[in-house]
Amino acid sequence: MEENETLKQALKREFKEETNLDVNVGEIVEGRIEHTSDRTKIIIAFKVTSATGKIVLNAESVEFKWFGENQIPQNIVYNYWKNSKTKTDDAKTTAR
Repeated sequence: MEENETLKQALKREFKEETNLDVNVGEIVEGRIEHTSDRTKIIIAFKVTSATGKIVLNAESVEFKWFGENQIPQNIVYNYWKNSKTKTDDAKTTAR
């Protein structure tokens, strides 16, 4: 996060930097705390309600794929949608 940046602003900026997409950010889907050997991370996942633009990946990524709610691979790092306590009947997708 940048100084004086909200979580939603940071997510919008990161999406733009890493995928070239402009996104609208909705409510929080889930939050969790992750402890690693050298730090503690607070992870907050938001619902992205829409995305516009053409995907152009930056140097941090080599590919992308879209998955429907019931198509998310088992080997995904962390499936926020599966673990969400705020599921709705909306169609959900997640990028890998």
